[in-house]
Amino acid sequence: MTKQKRWIRLTAGIATLAVAALGIEMIDNSVVPVGADVTPVTLSCAGLANDNTGPLGSSAAVLKALGKPLSLDVSIDSKVPTKVKKGSDPFDVSFTYNLALPASLLATAKSALGVNTIQSSGSFAVDYSGGANGTLTKDVPLSTYDLSQTGLSVVQTVSGKIDPAGAGQIKYRPGVARLALIINATGAVKVGTINVECTSPQPIGSTTIQLAGAPNVDPGIIKVSGQGGSLVSVDVAGNITPDQGNPIIPGSVKVTKGPDAGFGLLRGTQLLYVGPQAGGSQEATMAVCAASRVNPAVAGVDAVQLLSLPKYSVGPLNAHPVAFKLAYGGQTSAPVQVSYRDNPFAFIPGQPARIATPWDVTNADLFDKFGSQYVPPTAADVQAALEAMPNIGYGNVKVTALDGATYPGLVGKESKNFADPELSVPSDKVPTDSSLNFKIQFVGALAGKALGDVTLGDYSSWLPAAGKEALLGALSPKPDPSAPTTTTTVPLTQQQIDDKLATGGFSFDQWLSARIGLALSSIDPAAALAAITPLFPEAPAVKPIRSGEAPIAASDTGPLCTEFTVLFQLTPGAAVLGASLTSATPACPTKVVSVRVKVKVKGRTRYVTRKVTVPNCPKKVVKKKVVKKVVKKKVVKRR
Repeated sequence: MTKQKRWIRLTAGIATLAVAALGIEMIDNSVVPVGADVTPVTLSCAGLANDNTGPLGSSAAVLKALGKPLSLDVSIDSKVPTKVKKGSDPFDVSFTYNLALPASLLATAKSALGVNTIQSSGSFAVDYSGGANGTLTKDVPLSTYDLSQTGLSVVQTVSGKIDPAGAGQIKYRPGVARLALIINATGAVKVGTINVECTSPQPIGSTTIQLAGAPNVDPGIIKVSGQGGSLVSVDVAGNITPDQGNPIIPGSVKVTKGPDAGFGLLRGTQLLYVGPQAGGSQEATMAVCAASRVNPAVAGVDAVQLLSLPKYSVGPLNAHPVAFKLAYGGQTSAPVQVSYRDNPFAFIPGQPARIATPWDVTNADLFDKFGSQYVPPTAADVQAALEAMPNIGYGNVKVTALDGATYPGLVGKESKNFADPELSVPSDKVPTDSSLNFKIQFVGALAGKALGDVTLGDYSSWLPAAGKEALLGALSPKPDPSAPTTTTTVPLTQQQIDDKLATGGFSFDQWLSARIGLALSSIDPAAALAAITPLFPEAPAVKPIRSGEAPIAASDTGPLCTEFTVLFQLTPGAAVLGASLTSATPACPTKVVSVRVKVKVKGRTRYVTRKVTVPNCPKKVVKKKVVKKVVKKKVVKRR
């Protein structure tokens, strides 16, 4: 025997080891028992064509030299839910590959190759399709295995999560297993790396994504055993039950996709099937339906937002806002006024008690800037500003103050609006330093709609907000103490600066410049920032709490159907078994002939011509037997 032939003879066992040695747990004399969820599967393997390995140049060439396909019988334990509701959370699935190799195979490989260990790596996969599509993969790192074990049990699990976003039946099948076996043999047989890819089209489990009220079919894959070329039948009626009492439509059982080979016929709930003589696995996809239901109407949800105002100082010469505007849909509201000063002429009839601070504080006088104070807005103020916007309108928005005007104990609690208990705002949605919060809810013509958000449009305070950015940019590091000093004028204190403003010694601009200069002259940037920030009040904030949703009208579901599978697992037929044991008889040639058949079209019977293929065996010549008749002559006696 040549080295090459000897190498080829060993490859069948070696390739089997390549598939089996992956992932794998070594367990002495153990076989994983086959349970109800375990499916026997034959993995068909093919070598890679361009891997440049082995004495024949590739793994594919090595397997081809064997003269027969390489396959591996395994059992796969599928842990999947039978059914899930559509739109439910992703669910867990797992598939455990099980294979037990006999000690004799390990001993043969060890003695023939002259090695005690082998190395392997690769990956296993499970494909799923139908109601959801994708692949689950488990990579197996390079590992070393001992061939001296008395037995090798393979246990490799592929797991993951499936999102039931679609509808119908999810079918699981073995994905492509990519396997590599590294054999560093140094004897007469030189072996490198064998690379194979193995898979099978056979389903190993299913999950039905089911609508409420659709029939239950258990199991989702109905397995039927039989023999190729022989009639096999199954009645699926016993596997179907109503869900939630919803009646099943009589006669609704149907075949949506027949087997790829063979012939089938559905009679009511009984499926008759004759598979190919060679046997194998064939599957039929079926469905059954229950009565339709009415989806109840769903009310719309109003959009809700939270307007929060920070804690502002109250009193003359204290930082406070002047007004703010709200924006919605590209439009901006009128100002919501929050700064007023007392009117010295209020004693005159017709004069208001308070005067609003101008929006543009640069045009305000000294009394407006320093005599005004913060006055919290009311819910009616905010609602009026929103209703005045053309794209909102009167009666289409409702503004409610939450828990009154202040929140002394808000932190860590829920902010409940006692006057309107519909809304409960979690504490993490409410600023911890807020003093006033309003619920903004779209109602009326804007109720129950998916709308955009209300936002802060503009904001005015006693000092222009833009000035804060300019001042922060003007901050500079503290002077170097080691640098030469020069004589400078002693700066005024904060009290002296404020006194000059009060006595008219400073204009407002001079006072502001002196205060900023004082802050910058004696403190570092961080301290300067802390001193300047309180001069610029924080703007109000608007946060979304609940998005609006349009109402859904009541609708009819239509028939509620469930998809399931009938899997025929057929052994080879008698003709195939006989052909494998005896010499094959030459088949007859065939010919195509035309035949007239009777069909029904729309209730009418017609005859049509079909082309069919029939055997064209030579006819035996039978010689007719010639039967000679013996005619007896009648003798007439003469008188």
